[in-house]
Amino acid sequence: MRWGQAAALAAAWALAFPAPARADARADGTRAYRAKRFAEALAAFEAAARQSPSDPEPIADVALALQKLGRTEEAIAANRKVVELAARPGKAKAAKRAKIREGAYFNLGKLGVAIGVPAEEACGTIATDAAACKQPVFACRKSRLNAGSGLGVVWDVLRVARDKEGAGFIKTEDGEEEYYERPPLIFGVSDEAYNGRVLDQSALAEQEGDGVLRYGWEEMGDECARIHGSEWSCSGSEAVRVEAVRCIGDPEAGMRSSSELETSPATAACYRKACERAEKTPWPAVTAEDEEHRKRIDRCYAGLSEIEDTRCVVVYADACTGFVGVYCTKTVDRNKGKPKPDRHKAYELKIPPETRTGS
Repeated sequence: MRWGQAAALAAAWALAFPAPARADARADGTRAYRAKRFAEALAAFEAAARQSPSDPEPIADVALALQKLGRTEEAIAANRKVVELAARPGKAKAAKRAKIREGAYFNLGKLGVAIGVPAEEACGTIATDAAACKQPVFACRKSRLNAGSGLGVVWDVLRVARDKEGAGFIKTEDGEEEYYERPPLIFGVSDEAYNGRVLDQSALAEQEGDGVLRYGWEEMGDECARIHGSEWSCSGSEAVRVEAVRCIGDPEAGMRSSSELETSPATAACYRKACERAEKTPWPAVTAEDEEHRKRIDRCYAGLSEIEDTRCVVVYADACTGFVGVYCTKTVDRNKGKPKPDRHKAYELKIPPETRTGS
Protein backbone atom coordinates (compact mmCIF):
# COMPACT_ATOMS: atom_id res chain seq x y z
CA MET A 1 0.00 0.00 0.00
CA ARG A 2 1.24 3.50 -0.82
CA TRP A 3 1.63 5.93 2.02
CA GLY A 4 -0.29 8.55 0.07
CA GLN A 5 -3.43 6.45 0.63
CA ALA A 6 -3.07 6.53 4.40
CA ALA A 7 -5.15 9.63 5.04
CA ALA A 8 -8.11 8.35 2.98
CA LEU A 9 -8.22 5.09 4.92
CA ALA A 10 -7.55 6.57 8.37
CA ALA A 11 -11.13 6.21 9.62
CA ALA A 12 -11.41 2.58 8.57
CA TRP A 13 -8.07 1.72 10.17
CA ALA A 14 -9.06 3.44 13.41
CA LEU A 15 -12.11 1.18 13.64
CA ALA A 16 -10.13 -1.93 12.82
CA PHE A 17 -7.29 -1.17 15.26
CA PRO A 18 -8.31 0.56 18.48
CA ALA A 19 -5.62 2.37 20.54
CA PRO A 20 -4.69 -0.55 22.86
CA ALA A 21 -4.18 -2.77 19.82
CA ARG A 22 -1.80 -0.18 18.33
CA ALA A 23 0.32 -0.10 21.48
CA ASP A 24 0.44 -3.90 21.55
CA ALA A 25 1.32 -4.01 17.86
CA ARG A 26 4.32 -1.69 18.28
CA ALA A 27 5.54 -3.69 21.26
CA ASP A 28 5.14 -6.93 19.32
CA GLY A 29 6.94 -5.41 16.36
CA THR A 30 9.78 -4.20 18.54
CA ARG A 31 10.27 -7.66 20.05
CA ALA A 32 10.26 -9.28 16.63
CA TYR A 33 12.64 -6.66 15.24
CA ARG A 34 15.13 -7.19 18.07
CA ALA A 35 14.93 -10.94 17.43
CA LYS A 36 15.69 -10.22 13.74
CA ARG A 37 12.31 -11.56 12.62
CA PHE A 38 11.90 -8.63 10.29
CA ALA A 39 8.90 -9.87 8.25
CA GLU A 40 6.95 -10.42 11.47
CA ALA A 41 8.09 -7.03 12.77
CA LEU A 42 6.96 -5.33 9.56
CA ALA A 43 3.43 -6.76 9.84
CA ALA A 44 3.12 -5.56 13.44
CA PHE A 45 4.54 -2.09 12.67
CA GLU A 46 2.16 -1.70 9.71
CA ALA A 47 -0.77 -2.55 11.99
CA ALA A 48 0.38 0.14 14.44
CA ALA A 49 0.84 2.66 11.61
CA ARG A 50 -2.64 2.06 10.24
CA GLN A 51 -4.18 3.09 13.56
CA SER A 52 -2.47 6.52 13.54
CA PRO A 53 -1.52 7.41 9.98
CA SER A 54 -0.58 10.97 10.97
CA ASP A 55 1.99 9.79 13.56
CA PRO A 56 5.51 9.60 12.04
CA GLU A 57 6.99 7.27 14.68
CA PRO A 58 5.25 3.98 13.75
CA ILE A 59 5.92 4.72 10.06
CA ALA A 60 9.59 5.15 10.97
CA ASP A 61 9.40 1.64 12.45
CA VAL A 62 7.92 0.38 9.18
CA ALA A 63 10.73 2.05 7.24
CA LEU A 64 13.41 0.32 9.32
CA ALA A 65 11.79 -3.09 8.88
CA LEU A 66 11.52 -2.53 5.12
CA GLN A 67 15.19 -1.54 5.05
CA LYS A 68 16.20 -4.73 6.85
CA LEU A 69 14.15 -6.78 4.38
CA GLY A 70 15.97 -5.19 1.45
CA ARG A 71 12.84 -3.47 0.13
CA THR A 72 14.77 -0.32 -0.62
CA GLU A 73 12.29 1.68 -2.70
CA GLU A 74 9.50 1.12 -0.18
CA ALA A 75 11.83 2.05 2.68
CA ILE A 76 12.78 5.28 0.90
CA ALA A 77 9.11 6.16 0.36
CA ALA A 78 8.32 5.43 4.01
CA ASN A 79 11.18 7.63 5.27
CA ARG A 80 10.00 10.48 3.06
CA LYS A 81 6.54 10.07 4.57
CA VAL A 82 8.11 10.25 8.03
CA VAL A 83 9.73 13.60 7.20
CA GLU A 84 6.50 14.93 5.72
CA LEU A 85 4.49 14.03 8.83
CA ALA A 86 7.17 15.21 11.27
CA ALA A 87 7.26 18.57 9.49
CA ARG A 88 3.66 19.27 10.45
CA PRO A 89 2.70 20.87 13.76
CA GLY A 90 1.51 18.25 16.22
CA LYS A 91 1.35 17.11 19.79
CA ALA A 92 5.06 16.28 19.87
CA LYS A 93 7.44 19.12 20.74
CA ALA A 94 9.38 20.79 17.94
CA ALA A 95 12.68 19.31 19.17
CA LYS A 96 11.25 15.79 19.06
CA ARG A 97 9.82 16.29 15.59
CA ALA A 98 13.21 17.58 14.42
CA LYS A 99 14.91 14.49 15.86
CA ILE A 100 12.45 12.23 14.04
CA ARG A 101 13.18 14.04 10.76
CA GLU A 102 16.94 13.75 11.26
CA GLY A 103 16.53 10.02 11.88
CA ALA A 104 14.74 9.72 8.55
CA TYR A 105 17.48 11.73 6.79
CA PHE A 106 20.06 9.39 8.29
CA ASN A 107 18.22 6.33 7.00
CA LEU A 108 17.74 7.88 3.57
CA GLY A 109 21.50 8.39 3.44
CA LYS A 110 22.10 4.79 4.46
CA LEU A 111 19.74 3.72 1.67
CA GLY A 112 21.91 5.52 -0.85
CA VAL A 113 19.66 8.49 -1.59
CA ALA A 114 21.48 11.50 -3.04
CA ILE A 115 19.62 14.40 -4.64
CA GLY A 116 21.47 16.22 -7.36
CA VAL A 117 22.82 19.64 -6.40
CA PRO A 118 24.51 22.33 -8.52
CA ALA A 119 28.11 21.78 -9.59
CA GLU A 120 30.91 23.74 -7.95
CA GLU A 121 30.68 27.49 -8.56
CA ALA A 122 27.18 27.14 -10.01
CA CYS A 123 23.53 27.74 -9.12
CA GLY A 124 20.42 25.75 -9.95
CA THR A 125 17.39 23.99 -8.51
CA ILE A 126 17.01 20.91 -6.32
CA ALA A 127 14.13 18.54 -7.02
CA THR A 128 11.52 18.54 -4.27
CA ASP A 129 10.49 15.26 -2.63
CA ALA A 130 6.97 16.24 -1.58
CA ALA A 131 4.39 15.30 -4.22
CA ALA A 132 2.03 18.05 -3.06
CA CYS A 133 4.70 20.75 -3.28
CA LYS A 134 5.30 22.19 -6.72
CA GLN A 135 7.79 24.85 -5.61
CA PRO A 136 11.46 24.33 -6.50
CA VAL A 137 14.33 24.69 -4.06
CA PHE A 138 17.03 27.03 -5.36
CA ALA A 139 20.66 26.46 -4.44
CA CYS A 140 24.13 27.88 -5.11
CA ARG A 141 27.37 26.03 -4.37
CA LYS A 142 30.80 27.46 -3.66
CA SER A 143 34.06 25.54 -3.21
CA ARG A 144 37.01 26.91 -1.31
CA LEU A 145 40.58 25.86 -0.48
CA ASN A 146 42.74 27.51 2.15
CA ALA A 147 46.14 25.99 1.38
CA GLY A 148 49.10 25.73 3.73
CA SER A 149 52.61 24.35 3.27
CA GLY A 150 51.64 20.74 3.97
CA LEU A 151 47.89 20.61 4.47
CA GLY A 152 44.99 22.65 3.18
CA VAL A 153 41.49 23.20 4.52
CA VAL A 154 38.83 22.45 1.90
CA TRP A 155 35.11 23.10 2.01
CA ASP A 156 32.02 23.26 -0.17
CA VAL A 157 29.18 25.54 0.88
CA LEU A 158 25.61 25.02 -0.31
CA ARG A 159 23.11 27.85 0.12
CA VAL A 160 19.43 26.93 -0.28
CA ALA A 161 16.54 29.36 -0.65
CA ARG A 162 13.07 29.80 -2.12
CA ASP A 163 14.29 31.91 -5.04
CA LYS A 164 17.41 32.66 -7.08
CA GLU A 165 18.20 35.87 -5.25
CA GLY A 166 18.11 34.23 -1.84
CA ALA A 167 20.43 31.43 -2.97
CA GLY A 168 23.06 33.81 -4.34
CA PHE A 169 26.21 34.70 -2.43
CA ILE A 170 26.46 38.30 -1.30
CA LYS A 171 29.36 40.43 -2.46
CA THR A 172 31.50 42.02 0.25
CA GLU A 173 32.82 45.57 0.13
CA ASP A 174 36.06 44.46 -1.51
CA GLY A 175 34.16 42.65 -4.25
CA GLU A 176 34.76 39.11 -2.97
CA GLU A 177 31.89 36.71 -2.39
CA GLU A 178 31.03 35.48 1.07
CA TYR A 179 32.96 32.46 2.41
CA TYR A 180 35.97 33.20 0.22
CA GLU A 181 38.41 33.15 3.11
CA ARG A 182 36.80 30.59 5.41
CA PRO A 183 33.72 28.35 5.80
CA PRO A 184 30.28 29.79 6.62
CA LEU A 185 29.91 31.83 9.76
CA ILE A 186 28.02 29.39 11.95
CA PHE A 187 26.60 30.78 15.16
CA GLY A 188 28.31 29.38 18.24
CA VAL A 189 31.46 28.22 16.43
CA SER A 190 34.60 30.10 17.44
CA ASP A 191 37.31 31.26 15.07
CA GLU A 192 39.56 28.51 16.40
CA ALA A 193 37.17 25.96 14.92
CA TYR A 194 38.14 27.20 11.46
CA ASN A 195 41.87 27.02 12.20
CA GLY A 196 42.68 23.43 13.00
CA ARG A 197 39.50 21.62 14.00
CA VAL A 198 36.81 19.93 11.93
CA LEU A 199 33.50 21.75 12.28
CA ASP A 200 30.79 20.33 14.50
CA GLN A 201 28.05 19.49 12.02
CA SER A 202 25.35 19.88 14.69
CA ALA A 203 26.01 23.62 14.71
CA LEU A 204 24.94 23.86 11.10
CA ALA A 205 21.28 23.61 12.07
CA GLU A 206 21.57 27.10 13.57
CA GLN A 207 22.50 28.67 10.22
CA GLU A 208 19.36 28.88 8.11
CA GLY A 209 19.84 28.26 4.45
CA ASP A 210 23.55 27.37 4.53
CA GLY A 211 25.11 23.92 4.70
CA VAL A 212 28.50 22.32 4.21
CA LEU A 213 28.75 19.61 1.57
CA ARG A 214 32.40 19.06 2.35
CA TYR A 215 34.79 20.10 5.08
CA GLY A 216 38.17 18.69 6.03
CA TRP A 217 41.91 18.55 5.61
CA GLU A 218 43.63 17.68 2.37
CA GLU A 219 47.31 16.98 1.86
CA MET A 220 48.75 19.58 -0.49
CA GLY A 221 51.67 17.67 -1.99
CA ASP A 222 54.16 15.46 -0.18
CA GLU A 223 55.73 18.01 2.12
CA CYS A 224 57.60 15.44 4.21
CA ALA A 225 59.20 13.86 1.14
CA ARG A 226 60.17 17.31 -0.13
CA ILE A 227 61.92 18.11 3.14
CA HIS A 228 63.60 14.77 3.87
CA GLY A 229 63.56 12.97 0.53
CA SER A 230 61.15 10.17 -0.30
CA GLU A 231 63.76 7.48 0.47
CA TRP A 232 67.37 6.98 1.58
CA SER A 233 70.00 7.97 -0.97
CA CYS A 234 73.80 8.08 -1.22
CA SER A 235 73.70 11.85 -1.19
CA GLY A 236 74.66 12.95 2.31
CA SER A 237 75.18 9.39 3.54
CA GLU A 238 77.96 9.23 6.13
CA ALA A 239 78.33 5.47 5.61
CA VAL A 240 78.96 5.94 1.86
CA ARG A 241 81.39 8.80 2.53
CA VAL A 242 83.43 6.68 4.97
CA GLU A 243 83.54 3.76 2.50
CA ALA A 244 84.65 6.09 -0.33
CA VAL A 245 87.47 7.50 1.86
CA ARG A 246 88.62 3.95 2.63
CA CYS A 247 88.74 3.22 -1.12
CA ILE A 248 90.70 6.41 -1.82
CA GLY A 249 93.31 5.58 0.80
CA ASP A 250 94.24 9.23 1.40
CA PRO A 251 93.86 10.51 5.01
CA GLU A 252 93.18 14.02 3.74
CA ALA A 253 90.11 12.75 1.84
CA GLY A 254 88.46 12.13 5.20
CA MET A 255 88.14 15.89 5.66
CA ARG A 256 86.05 16.31 2.53
CA SER A 257 82.24 16.22 2.26
CA SER A 258 80.19 13.68 0.30
CA SER A 259 79.44 16.21 -2.43
CA GLU A 260 83.15 17.04 -2.81
CA LEU A 261 84.08 13.37 -3.05
CA GLU A 262 81.32 12.78 -5.62
CA THR A 263 82.34 15.64 -7.92
CA SER A 264 86.16 15.60 -7.68
CA PRO A 265 87.74 13.70 -10.62
CA ALA A 266 90.31 12.13 -8.27
CA THR A 267 87.72 10.66 -5.90
CA ALA A 268 84.55 10.29 -8.01
CA ALA A 269 85.27 6.67 -9.03
CA CYS A 270 85.63 5.49 -5.41
CA TYR A 271 82.53 7.42 -4.35
CA ARG A 272 80.50 5.91 -7.21
CA LYS A 273 81.72 2.42 -6.31
CA ALA A 274 80.74 2.90 -2.65
CA CYS A 275 77.32 4.22 -3.63
CA GLU A 276 76.60 1.30 -5.98
CA ARG A 277 77.57 -1.16 -3.27
CA ALA A 278 75.32 0.57 -0.73
CA GLU A 279 72.34 0.39 -3.09
CA LYS A 280 72.86 -3.25 -4.09
CA THR A 281 74.24 -4.89 -0.94
CA PRO A 282 73.94 -2.43 1.96
CA TRP A 283 76.09 -3.06 5.03
CA PRO A 284 74.90 -2.47 8.63
CA ALA A 285 75.81 1.24 8.70
CA VAL A 286 73.77 1.87 5.53
CA THR A 287 70.86 -0.18 6.85
CA ALA A 288 70.87 1.87 10.07
CA GLU A 289 70.79 5.11 8.07
CA ASP A 290 67.89 3.83 5.97
CA GLU A 291 65.95 2.90 9.11
CA GLU A 292 66.59 6.31 10.65
CA HIS A 293 65.38 8.00 7.47
CA ARG A 294 62.13 6.02 7.60
CA LYS A 295 61.63 7.05 11.22
CA ARG A 296 62.26 10.67 10.30
CA ILE A 297 59.57 10.50 7.59
CA ASP A 298 57.16 8.83 10.04
CA ARG A 299 57.79 11.56 12.62
CA CYS A 300 57.10 14.18 9.95
CA TYR A 301 53.79 12.63 8.97
CA ALA A 302 52.86 12.13 12.61
CA GLY A 303 53.31 15.85 13.03
CA LEU A 304 50.60 16.34 10.43
CA SER A 305 48.27 14.42 12.77
CA GLU A 306 45.07 13.14 11.17
CA ILE A 307 43.57 14.09 7.85
CA GLU A 308 39.79 14.34 8.21
CA ASP A 309 37.33 14.64 5.38
CA THR A 310 33.59 15.12 5.79
CA ARG A 311 31.52 14.68 2.64
CA CYS A 312 27.77 15.29 2.59
CA VAL A 313 24.87 14.67 0.22
CA VAL A 314 21.37 16.13 0.14
CA VAL A 315 18.81 13.39 0.78
CA TYR A 316 15.57 15.36 1.09
CA ALA A 317 14.26 18.75 -0.04
CA ASP A 318 10.85 20.37 0.32
CA ALA A 319 10.34 24.06 -0.41
CA CYS A 320 6.82 24.04 1.04
CA THR A 321 7.85 22.93 4.53
CA GLY A 322 11.25 24.61 4.18
CA PHE A 323 13.28 21.56 5.20
CA VAL A 324 16.36 20.16 3.45
CA GLY A 325 17.99 17.01 4.87
CA VAL A 326 21.73 16.34 4.59
CA TYR A 327 23.63 13.10 5.26
CA CYS A 328 27.37 13.24 6.02
CA THR A 329 30.15 10.67 6.15
CA LYS A 330 33.38 11.60 7.94
CA THR A 331 36.51 9.60 7.14
CA VAL A 332 39.74 9.87 9.11
CA ASP A 333 43.09 8.98 7.55
CA ARG A 334 45.50 8.38 10.41
CA ASN A 335 49.23 8.25 9.87
CA LYS A 336 49.74 6.21 13.00
CA GLY A 337 47.71 4.23 15.47
CA LYS A 338 44.53 2.22 15.17
CA PRO A 339 42.39 3.19 12.15
CA LYS A 340 39.21 5.09 12.90
CA PRO A 341 35.91 3.90 11.41
CA ASP A 342 33.83 6.22 9.27
CA ARG A 343 31.33 8.33 11.19
CA HIS A 344 27.89 9.17 9.86
CA LYS A 345 25.57 12.02 10.77
CA ALA A 346 22.49 13.77 9.44
CA TYR A 347 21.47 17.37 9.90
CA GLU A 348 18.77 19.69 8.63
CA LEU A 349 18.80 23.00 6.81
CA LYS A 350 15.87 25.36 7.21
CA ILE A 351 15.16 27.41 4.12
CA PRO A 352 14.78 31.06 5.17
CA PRO A 353 11.24 32.36 4.74
CA GLU A 354 12.32 35.53 2.99
CA THR A 355 14.73 36.43 0.20
CA ARG A 356 18.19 37.52 1.27
CA THR A 357 19.33 40.80 -0.22
CA GLY A 358 22.79 42.27 -0.53
CA SER A 359 25.03 44.53 -2.56
